[in-house]
Order: sequence, then structure tokens, then C-alpha cells
Amino acid sequence: MHDEQWKETVGRIQDTFRVLSHEVVRGDEVSGDVEFIEFESPQGRMKVERTSKPRIVGKTALGSKRIGSSVSVHYEYSPTDRVHTVKAYRWNDVKGDWDEVTAPTGGASG
Repeated sequence: MHDEQWKETVGRIQDTFRVLSHEVVRGDEVSGDVEFIEFESPQGRMKVERTSKPRIVGKTALGSKRIGSSVSVHYEYSPTDRVHTVKAYRWNDVKGDWDEVTAPTGGASG
């Protein structure tokens, strides 16, 4: 979801529902930034979260072929290109935690 689409989505949520919290958590260059908005909807307490982090443009495995040696992976990140991930969650009162809301998969049955 591009920046403009995300801003429109947040605006619609703010106009339609009672917002409980809206925060941006800044991370480092690897973990990226997380923005979330928590609100009350007819389905209950909901949270929509957007993670933005740099795109991985290269990966190098460093290690030895000797037995018992370790292998490490070095990632190269784009300085300009970012990857955005959006997830939705519904509050579960029984568990006292968030359950991820997933879109239904598959085609029409029968």
C-alpha cells in the first residue's frame, strides 16, 4: 500500500470510527518503521498496522566449508526503495491479545 493509499485509509478510519490510538514507532534502517491505528468498530476493537522497511537488494552468505563452522548472511538494503506491509488485527477478549484478520482464500465452493 503506497503512502497516499495509507493516508486515505487512516483518514477514512478517523472519520468513521472512534480512534483509540494512532502511533508511529521509528525503527532502525533494518527493522523499519511501524505505524498503527487502533479503533472501535462494529466488529469490536480493531488495529491496522503498516510496516515500512528498506527493500533487500542483495544477499551474501559468508562462511566456510569446514565442519562446525558457522554461516552468516549479509543483506544489502536499498537506500531509497521501501517495502510496505499492512496487517489487520481484531482484539480477542478471551486470550487478551490480538488475532490477525486474514482475507478468505480460494474460489467459490461447489
